[in-house]
Amino acid sequence: METSTIHQADGEGIFRGLESIIEIDLSSNAFTYLQPDVFPIGLKRLDLSNNFLASPDPATFRSLLFLSLAGNRFHCDCSLESFVKWLNTTYVTFLSPVEEYKCEFPAALQNLPLLEYSTIVQPCDVDDEKAVGDLKFALFVLSALLILATVLSGIVYARLRGRIFIVYKKIVGRVLEGPKPMPPMDEEQHDAFLCFSDNDYGWVEAALLQKLDTQFSEENLFRFCFEARDFLPGEDHLSNIRDAIWSSRKTVCVVSKEFLKDGWCLEAFALAQGRMLEELSNVLIVLVVGKVRRRTVGLLKDD
Repeated sequence: METSTIHQADGEGIFRGLESIIEIDLSSNAFTYLQPDVFPIGLKRLDLSNNFLASPDPATFRSLLFLSLAGNRFHCDCSLESFVKWLNTTYVTFLSPVEEYKCEFPAALQNLPLLEYSTIVQPCDVDDEKAVGDLKFALFVLSALLILATVLSGIVYARLRGRIFIVYKKIVGRVLEGPKPMPPMDEEQHDAFLCFSDNDYGWVEAALLQKLDTQFSEENLFRFCFEARDFLPGEDHLSNIRDAIWSSRKTVCVVSKEFLKDGWCLEAFALAQGRMLEELSNVLIVLVVGKVRRRTVGLLKDD
C-alpha cells in the first residue's frame, strides 16, 4: 500500500480479519489519524514514514517490534505529549533515527527534536493544572472579599442608616432644590416644644420646667411650649401639635412607658420626626425617662 492516498484508518476498516499479517508498509500515504485498534494484534513491523500524522496515539503501536515514523509532520502541543513520553521509554526498534523526528507545527517550535520537546516546553497538563489552581484561588479570594464587603456593608448600614439617609437627603436637596433659605427668626416663638404624657407632668415640671422655663422663674433662659399651658382651647388638637412643633426651635419628647401608650404623643413624635427629615436638621430631642427598653426606643426612631 505504499504511495497511495489513504487519509485515515479506523478499527473496522481495511485491516479487519488480517490476524496473521506481521508486516505492513504504509509509507508515503496521507494518513492524518490512526485509531488505536486499527492494526492486527499480530503485527510486528510497520512503516508509516512520509505521512501526515500530527499526534500519533502510542496505543496504536502496542504490538510492534519495529516502526518507522520518519517524515511525518508532528504538531507539538498538548495532544502530542503522551507520544513524546512513549518515544522516550518504548522498547520498539525504530527503522529511522528517532533524533530526526522533529516538530513541524507550531511555527515557534518548528524543527525542534521531539526528544527535546518535553525538556524545553513545560507539560501542558501542568500548565492547565496550575491555571485551574490559580483560577480557583482567585475565585476564592474574590468570593471571600465579596462576602466580607457584603457583611461590612450590612453592619455599617444597620448602625449608620439614619445618618446615611440624612446625608443622602442633603445631597439630593442641594443638587435638585439648592440650599433652603433660613426661616425668619420671628416665626420661632419657643425654644422647645415639650411633648410628654399627662401622667408624667409632675416629673417634667420638677425636672425641666422649674429649672429651665422662663415662666417658672426669671432666672431661667428657655421659653417652652407644652399642651397644658399653651395649646389653644377649641382648636383641633392635631393642629395645636403641628403649630407647636413648627413654631419651636426644637421638639423634646419625654419618652416613658406612659408616653408609649399615648396616641397623641406618638403622633407628635411622628410629626417632629417628619420635620427633622424635611429640614435635615437636629430638631428632635428624645429624653428617655424610667425603665424603657432600648429596643423599643430604637424602633420608635426607625418609624
